[in-house]
Amino acid sequence: MIWGSPLLRYPPPGGVWPAGEHRRATSAGALRRSALLFALTAMVMLVVWHVFVPAARANDTAVLRPLAQAAFASGVVALSLVLVGRYRITWLPVIAPIYTVFAGIFLAGLSLTAEARFPGVAMNTVLATGGVFGVMAMGYGSGRFTPGARFRALVFSVTGGIGLVYLAALGLALIGVRIPFIHDGGWGGILWSGFICSIAAMHLLIDLEAINRLDREPRSALMEWYAAVGLMVTLVWMYVFLLRLFQQIRR
Repeated sequence: MIWGSPLLRYPPPGGVWPAGEHRRATSAGALRRSALLFALTAMVMLVVWHVFVPAARANDTAVLRPLAQAAFASGVVALSLVLVGRYRITWLPVIAPIYTVFAGIFLAGLSLTAEARFPGVAMNTVLATGGVFGVMAMGYGSGRFTPGARFRALVFSVTGGIGLVYLAALGLALIGVRIPFIHDGGWGGILWSGFICSIAAMHLLIDLEAINRLDREPRSALMEWYAAVGLMVTLVWMYVFLLRLFQQIRR
């Protein structure tokens, strides 16, 4: 079994039955926890949006600049929490809700700074993310989209390649070299962002398959949190690159 999120691994360190845990995971439990994390993330985003949207509409850089910095810091914290949960699965019931707070601030900050430059782009991103997830969920539920072993291996290989491209871009940036299709707009940037969004959509299928298999394979109930966090990480990843894609299209 391969987990969907590129930041999580399966089985987790310590195995699927951590010491002291005897309850069995179910797909329904994983979906309930996913819904909870999604609701918390959306709530945080709405609060931050309500507070700062006047500054975004006025393009008030005195407010937007520190907001962008706070969003970046929140993204780092959220990523760190996911990596901690990757190795300490027994901490996930506490880590997961905290992760959603920082992920919500991160996404809201990115959305507001984008909204200041391209009005309407945030709503487009929200609708597109929900639409893609809905299509993937319906396709998986109907049996039309079923990620097999070869599909999962291919998706993870491509994801690893994307990671290597960004590592190379980071190294080149240190010596003043920019990769245009990563950093700039134009058709190259649009196609690149669209390609990454399509890979994220494929990861959603793998996440849904992992959740479904909780009913067929004996796993600790803690794996419900592991599955929920994995699904949220993939959704956050997709949202970020859809937001980038819409900005590139509007340039």
